Amino acid sequence: MLHLKIQAIVAASPEEVFQKVTGYPVTGQVRGEELQDKYGKYLSNNGPWLTFREDIGGGVTWDCLFEPPSRRTMRTVDSTWSDRIDQFVATPQGTLWEITWEVKAVGILALTKWLAFRLFTKRTIWRRSVEPVLRDLYESSRASDAR
Repeated sequence: MLHLKIQAIVAASPEEVFQKVTGYPVTGQVRGEELQDKYGKYLSNNGPWLTFREDIGGGVTWDCLFEPPSRRTMRTVDSTWSDRIDQFVATPQGTLWEITWEVKAVGILALTKWLAFRLFTKRTIWRRSVEPVLRDLYESSRASDAR
């Protein structure tokens, strides 16, 4: 299986980064309805897994597992979309945030996705997903330092 990755060091604790990225509080459980703005329509839960239906690309159903503050797993249900795993690891510099996509395609389609990721998608994801987290957590740490 093809794995595509992006990594960033965030100058904040794993708890802060986890909560900022996932919208899931590290202090306790939430009901799925509370996460609908971030993940789409809440459908159900099966033990620790929460299921959402996101209204993109004709609709994608995600099974999400939140393991604060270290990991979020998003698995697609009956879809060829890639699964996504976010990991948050404490380092001396802050938190290593690693995003991994497990590509379900094989053969030439997997090669095409890998090439598109390397040439185009990686930069777009960085700009739209990673940079806002880096900026927001940097600004919040500067604000608390000023107090």
